[in-house]
Amino acid sequence: MTPLLALLLRGAPPGPWRIAEFGPVQQRLAESFEYQVEVVAIDPGRGKRPMLEQVAERLQFPDWFGKNWDALNDVLADPDRQPELPRIIVLDPGGQVPDGTTAADLETLVAIFGQAAHQLQRCVLVVGPRPVSIPQLTLDAVGSQSPDLGDADGA
Repeated sequence: MTPLLALLLRGAPPGPWRIAEFGPVQQRLAESFEYQVEVVAIDPGRGKRPMLEQVAERLQFPDWFGKNWDALNDVLADPDRQPELPRIIVLDPGGQVPDGTTAADLETLVAIFGQAAHQLQRCVLVVGPRPVSIPQLTLDAVGSQSPDLGDADGA
């Protein structure tokens, strides 16, 4: 069993997870479990504002979104927006491993999404080796046993 499959079988628990890759195969797998998935391609190397613009465009944030950290937190916490957000949000920096200021911006972005994930009951997956502050999606992290699906005979 793959870590992603274990996560999906467990109901895509809220919170941020790092995942090695998330491509078309992984997206089809998640969608086969009837999860709405949105992959947000971000370029942390361009800085905070362009990265926030990419997020806002992909997740269709309202016009009032101010493209700063406080506004990101506000729009994610807005109860009117919650039903519109996909169940699984994938933040994909496209294989970039930023350093310095751009790494700090990526860490902040993931921290805000991670905090919101628990409040919103959403699963946030971050593709790649960073940020190291969030757990890698492994079988140990989500549990290597399949969830109890009941007896096969329906009893």
